Amino acid sequence: MKHLRILNSNQKYFSLCILFILLNSNFGQAQFIQITTDSSMDWDPYWSPGGDSLVFTSNRSGNDDLWIVSITGGTASQLTFNQTGDYHPCWSPTAGVIAFCSERNGNQDIWTLPTGGGTATQVTTYSGRDESLNWSPDGDSIVFDSNRSGGNWDIWKIPVAGGTAQRITTHSANDGGPSWSRDGMTIAFTSERNGYAKIWLIPSGGGTATQLSSGTAADYQPEWSPDDSLIVFISDRSGNWDIWTIPSDGGNATQLTTNPGNDMYPCWSPDGTKIAFTSDRTGNRDIWIIDVSPIIAVEEETTDLPTTFKLIQNYPNPFNPVTTINYQIPEVSFVTLKIYDVLGNEIATLVDEQKSAGKYELEFDENSLSSGIYFYQLQAGRFIETKKMILIK
Repeated sequence: MKHLRILNSNQKYFSLCILFILLNSNFGQAQFIQITTDSSMDWDPYWSPGGDSLVFTSNRSGNDDLWIVSITGGTASQLTFNQTGDYHPCWSPTAGVIAFCSERNGNQDIWTLPTGGGTATQVTTYSGRDESLNWSPDGDSIVFDSNRSGGNWDIWKIPVAGGTAQRITTHSANDGGPSWSRDGMTIAFTSERNGYAKIWLIPSGGGTATQLSSGTAADYQPEWSPDDSLIVFISDRSGNWDIWTIPSDGGNATQLTTNPGNDMYPCWSPDGTKIAFTSDRTGNRDIWIIDVSPIIAVEEETTDLPTTFKLIQNYPNPFNPVTTINYQIPEVSFVTLKIYDVLGNEIATLVDEQKSAGKYELEFDENSLSSGIYFYQLQAGRFIETKKMILIK
């Protein structure tokens, strides 16, 4: 374990800040990489937790099936061989399972399948349509949209092991395309409840929804960045379907792609340096990646002091073998930051000393640990917060 940098108001610091890049950079510097080149339709990519592969939907076999391809390109491998339609795949945080929508039983339900292929397991059994799914960060639940509430499209969630689905939104308008934040606290989705399709946020357990994006253009397909600071989405506000980002705590949206055709289905890589998406920019609908790493090295100078205590979700998560943990404290405090296993045994102590007010970043690198769920806990004075992280080897 080691400290990467200390951020506080008593010294200037330089941060490799993706948010700063997205709001202030010329994306002409960004590199676009075409991953698939098949003459059929490839769409809806989703990253593996390790960031080395993408699962996507394609009709190259004559039906809509799931395929997997390396991010370096090459030959894609067919994962499902259904005669009706499998689509909208989503890789689980624990890497071993892919969830997807399927019509193989006559209705549109949610299923899971081992990443190496095998027997699919049905998760939902509704007679209508369940679709647009996303995993919880701990891999225990799936959030999705459904018309099971009497014809309206609402946001629901269900345990992966099966059981009773819980309704998250109850508005009379259409809510869809949910995405779970990496800290598990919030769900982003698209809603037409104010007359236009905009991005909204709601607590993952339900409650009051808050509108995030504004304007009269249509905004769809929100997806959280690994550190929860940004949400990427598609919008027709420029006249075409392009990819945009917006700070998750509000602010101005920033255009990321300017394709004269359509760029859709954006999905952030686990390390936050790339976004996979579907594009018809070469005439066919293929899988592309925009690599923002060449412009992440812009330096930002700041002297802001935090006003609240906060422990931030580690990223990447899941990780192997290194992950980054950030926290902030608004006043001088004695700080401890410790790692625990699922039994509550202390694994490591990252911080155990008095700290000045500021923002701090640590790198946790522990090759001796086995794969599994771990917890990291920050205690600063009377403030205590714990978050979950997943190690995959």
